[in-house]
Amino acid sequence: MLPADPSDRLSQVRSARARLFAEGPAYCRPIDGDFECVALPASDGDHLRDALVGQAARVVIEIGLAYGSSALAIGEALLTTRGSDSRHIIIDAFQATAFSNIGWQTLLAAGLAGQARLITEPSSMALAGLVAEGVVADAAFVDGSHRFHEVFVDLYFLRKLVRPRGLIVLDDTAWPSVSAALRYYDVNLDWQPVHIGGRLVGRRMPDFRVQALLTHSPMRTDFALLVLDMLVAIWRYRLVAQRTLGERDLGGSPRRNKRHLSPDQIITRCPYSASRGRRAISMRAPLYAACGWWTTHRSQAHFC
Repeated sequence: MLPADPSDRLSQVRSARARLFAEGPAYCRPIDGDFECVALPASDGDHLRDALVGQAARVVIEIGLAYGSSALAIGEALLTTRGSDSRHIIIDAFQATAFSNIGWQTLLAAGLAGQARLITEPSSMALAGLVAEGVVADAAFVDGSHRFHEVFVDLYFLRKLVRPRGLIVLDDTAWPSVSAALRYYDVNLDWQPVHIGGRLVGRRMPDFRVQALLTHSPMRTDFALLVLDMLVAIWRYRLVAQRTLGERDLGGSPRRNKRHLSPDQIITRCPYSASRGRRAISMRAPLYAACGWWTTHRSQAHFC
């Protein structure tokens, strides 16, 4: 029987949080220190709760449930600001298979069944479904897969789901894969840093939804670093092409007729040709590298 009084429900969630860290979860994967490694620490959970309370969040999307430590902090924040008039959408494709549903059972035991919804699909599919449903969230917490492409896709859909001036909080941005995915949105889509505390990182959504487009506006990133990237790419392509020229010519002998090879002949004679399963390298590559860099880094945030 769940307490009817909101203050009693809040006390129940706080007790569940304290008990989880004092006694540990009822089930833990057979990996040494797994709970301490996977679960969001209590202090960071407090930072997350305070950030959501400050946001006055009513609808929160969470990616990654695991043992439920972050979900309890989010539940506490929602009860503090909105009571029963709140929604907590949780996505975890491995909750049943890897964690034996212990995180979800912890939420149910804390009395959060009425406001929480668990989606056991990959986040790339679940988030797309939420977009199709027309869900609008006030905030999101990202602590799922740490692979670059999956984090990038998570942020892509959250950008469509979280309202303007909404908040996205991420864990483990010390991972290069996570920070690289986040940096794209910072540079190209005007996401603004928000101090959360501890190891958590926050981003404020812009007032209007923006789209990265190729323009002639000033570049937003460090120009010197971008030029260096371009020069390194060109140098690499030229090095491979020069080695190719030095290794073979039309007659098959090294360094003969070196200056008479056209780019198309280089492709057919290149030791890294498609016939050997490798991409052919031509003297056009420096131009391709420069154009690719220019297209990528001249992008600028524009209103849709």
